[in-house]
Amino acid sequence: EAYIPPLRSHRPNTGVKGVIEDYKEARQNLIIKRQYENQRALKDAYKRSHTTLNDREQRDLEELEREIEEERGGSVLDGGDEDDERAFVQYKEMRMQQWLSKRRNEKEFGSLKDITADDFLEAIDNEAPHVTVIIHLYMSHHAVCSNINEGLKVLCRRFPKVKFLKAIATDLKPDWDLIALPTLLVYRSGVLIKSFIRFTDDLGSEYPSSSDLAEMLQEHNIISIERDSR
Repeated sequence: EAYIPPLRSHRPNTGVKGVIEDYKEARQNLIIKRQYENQRALKDAYKRSHTTLNDREQRDLEELEREIEEERGGSVLDGGDEDDERAFVQYKEMRMQQWLSKRRNEKEFGSLKDITADDFLEAIDNEAPHVTVIIHLYMSHHAVCSNINEGLKVLCRRFPKVKFLKAIATDLKPDWDLIALPTLLVYRSGVLIKSFIRFTDDLGSEYPSSSDLAEMLQEHNIISIERDSR
């Protein structure tokens, strides 16, 4: 979307007073243009992050925008020098990328959330590349799956930077063979990197503990127990 400057008055401005009025009008237009470009740069930057913002993050973004405007207000370019303008646009981009990087590194989940077939792709694709997404395919009447869900709730608290989800298997795939339960699917950068099918057989117990699950995931380099937040 191109910037459209405000309509300029067509009245003739002559003499010293007219020059001053022209200057004030041009300066005001420049300020409006800067505000527009600043807002567009911020919006474009967080769109490129492929993530959505919650209410707190939206407020943080608006606060960052105000800070940038205040910094600009302390060094407004009366002459509108183009080199300075380009430098400030680059500065805005840098600040935004720093904010996004910090947000990605600090983002935490901490709970086991249900998703449906409609949510599946968005839940995987709308995360930063470094975020590990673990999805448990289960059936509500399946006792082993219920135990796994309880264990995953514990892991959510131990590893809050890992995104743990659960989905009813037949919701994702109506003809899912229940003999394959429980199943864990692990994604990074939108790509399936590991699948655990009926993994309780390998664990030697139908009712593994949360520690058993953590050790299994660490063995396959999915999580690092040494880095958990206990």
